[in-house]
Amino acid sequence: MERLKQFFAFPLFLTAIWLVWVFGTLTDLNLVALLAVSLVLIAFGIWLLNILPEGGKGRLIGRLLGVVILLFGVGTPIVLAMSSNEPVAYDYDGDWSPDRVRELQSDGKGVFIDFTASWCITCQVNKKTTLFTKAVQSSFEDNNVEFLVADWTKRDDVIGAELARHGRAGVPLYLYYPKGATEPVVLPQILTPDVVVSAVSSSSRN
Repeated sequence: MERLKQFFAFPLFLTAIWLVWVFGTLTDLNLVALLAVSLVLIAFGIWLLNILPEGGKGRLIGRLLGVVILLFGVGTPIVLAMSSNEPVAYDYDGDWSPDRVRELQSDGKGVFIDFTASWCITCQVNKKTTLFTKAVQSSFEDNNVEFLVADWTKRDDVIGAELARHGRAGVPLYLYYPKGATEPVVLPQILTPDVVVSAVSSSSRN
């Protein structure tokens, strides 16, 4: 029972990390969460090594598992920092508003809108793995697409109404208005570079 209580401390640690991460994104300290996750993995590996009984194959397997967890905790920041997605600066063309969309469309441009929030984990993952990448940013530039951000971190009635119009109660929401389109293409909540590039490129050819 004592070990079970110790084990359930780790989900609480992860909750605390999430709260620290929210603070980090609001203050531009995105690595806070990544480092905190690594520390929890290291702590879990040490805890696992300490509770296993002496002797036998179980002890050996447990030690190997503990070492793997420790290495994963230490290596995660390094692997992400060296990601092959080649992240670039998060470059966008201004804050979203219905008037801004109409203005850009009247200039003959496509419009991609990122409905996001600092506390939204899925939003931040999509930024890191997709919206930050050179492939996506280059696709926007090549196809004359303006990139707008609708930040719902502190809630906003206008943004909330737009989310509801598309059947969403919250973020993320990704809309793409091809040139001349009155209604947007609604992209999946989980993005990949191929999904965004394909949506932008195919509509530009039509």
